Amino acid sequence: MKRNILLILSLLSLFFGVVLGGLALPLSETTAYSALPSVLLSGGGGGGANINSDDDEMDAGARANSLLPLPEGGGDATTSGGVSVDGSALGSSTPIMNAQVQSQPERDNDSEFVPQTPVDPNAPVIAAPDVAPTSPKPAPVLQGNSAPSAVDISPSAFVFERNSDLGAVTTSPIGEVSHASNGPIVLMTYNWGAARSNNLGQTWTFYNPATFFPAPPATVAGAFCCDQIAYYDQNHDTMFWVLQYGNNITGNNAIRIAWAKGQNDLANMHWCFTDFTPQQLGSTYGPNGTNYDQPKFARSDNDVYLDIQRYGTVGGATIIRIANSEFTTYPSCGGVNYQFYIPDNTVIYSPGFAQRTNSVMYFAAHVSTSKLRIFSWPESVSFSGITSNDVNHTAYFANYPNRCPRNGGSATSDWCQRRSFGSGWAHSDRIFTGWLANGVLTFMWDSTQTWPGSTSAGSWFSMTYPFVAVARITETTMALASQPIIYSPSTAWVYATASKNDRGDAAGTLMWGGGTYFENCATWIWDGYSPDPAVSGWEVYYPRYSNSDPSDTLSGDYFASRRNGFNGNTWSGSCYTIVGSSTSVHAYYLWFGRFRDFHDVLMPFIRR
Repeated sequence: MKRNILLILSLLSLFFGVVLGGLALPLSETTAYSALPSVLLSGGGGGGANINSDDDEMDAGARANSLLPLPEGGGDATTSGGVSVDGSALGSSTPIMNAQVQSQPERDNDSEFVPQTPVDPNAPVIAAPDVAPTSPKPAPVLQGNSAPSAVDISPSAFVFERNSDLGAVTTSPIGEVSHASNGPIVLMTYNWGAARSNNLGQTWTFYNPATFFPAPPATVAGAFCCDQIAYYDQNHDTMFWVLQYGNNITGNNAIRIAWAKGQNDLANMHWCFTDFTPQQLGSTYGPNGTNYDQPKFARSDNDVYLDIQRYGTVGGATIIRIANSEFTTYPSCGGVNYQFYIPDNTVIYSPGFAQRTNSVMYFAAHVSTSKLRIFSWPESVSFSGITSNDVNHTAYFANYPNRCPRNGGSATSDWCQRRSFGSGWAHSDRIFTGWLANGVLTFMWDSTQTWPGSTSAGSWFSMTYPFVAVARITETTMALASQPIIYSPSTAWVYATASKNDRGDAAGTLMWGGGTYFENCATWIWDGYSPDPAVSGWEVYYPRYSNSDPSDTLSGDYFASRRNGFNGNTWSGSCYTIVGSSTSVHAYYLWFGRFRDFHDVLMPFIRR
């Protein structure tokens, strides 16, 4: 019966022009797999997640939607309860390494055939964007962990106020560094560890998430696994800490949200937390054996949102909305009520949020490699009031794997691949980030290098390296406004993040390299001082360089940029480099912006 169903699905996929991904089989430390074809001609795919001791993302060929399509839907749910944690005495002066956390082999989600983002042969042809290539530039550091290197510069100059190296925090090149700040207090996470600074990122105390929080009941989930996010909501003075837990014996797991209200609780590591499971969605969307992965986080004026992908028995995207009023104050911690929305899981995979969108949350996902679907969820309506608009754009490339080998580098220098242990490629086209500013929605995702053997004219069809695809959409009309991609003929640009400051300007982090370069971290900015990216390329600066290739063809695969919680006209970002050896992965906290916003009466108190 199962073979018949798979045969029918395969025939349907050929009919609709969709090439399906490979099988992802249950994974153990001793299981060997056949690799997917090196070129997935269908396009897009996604980077879902494979839980493995060295790889916590499902590959693009292992997206586990249900064999039977489910309609769009949603409902109301609740977590089982809340717990308080006093972590004031749980810190360490040294980083927590991944080997200290991964105490047991982690399992792959049970997966079946899943469609890649299709290429639509009937899509309208939209002219390729005429954009100048991007080249990173150096920028002065006003205050790293040493004396200022520049003080007398113009107000418009881009500067790093902080360029803080947390040291070698992991041996895995899957860094996944996130952070957020509330005033001078910074919370930073890096997949298997976490750190807190009470002095604007100058010194750090480290924490082991696997022991900081108690494990969920074995009937709910397995031990702490991997993906973490830090996020601060300044509207409600609440720091959020998102953690993913592994599968239990029945294939179920949980995404945990912890929160600390106010600077005092954050400084003393006083947290409340509660767990979200697919089973809370009911038997239609979360039957036994369904698990969560790949969380994304955002907020509107009065609500916070989780985008989580379901895998296992029933797969698909899950959008969760929680009113800020649901989050109680330590130590009276309680569970939360929430709404959830299930997009059509035969089409939508891993949507990306637009950050700080006031009273409406926007999120987007690919319908094809030439079409975005943008969802609108006003705070004033339930999930049944969500609307969507499809926006056509220039088709991007899906010539997997992403490739950016270093000239003369080791066999593992091609970090853009982000290979998966389950087969296939976890570096994909899922939407990483977005924002709303000045009436324009912007979304970013990664495109591979161009199709092999392309004979089409123009720079768009001669992309040697992966690049950041960008679509800007007018909010009122949902019409495509522009496509200022981030690319270079000599290096790859990937894994972009974005955030908006209090002026409504945007900046973020991203990774670059390949060709003559190692894998490196960079920051970008787009404000009133920035040149037009289409004419001059994006304004990008590098704070740190790697000097070693990774130990495996792995990378990323998400980072964070935020409005800085101490100075709302500036930004902070997080990323990593590989320094000294292939297994020495350093995490960085970056605080950056224009010199005018650091050159004021507060600076003597900051540089202490």
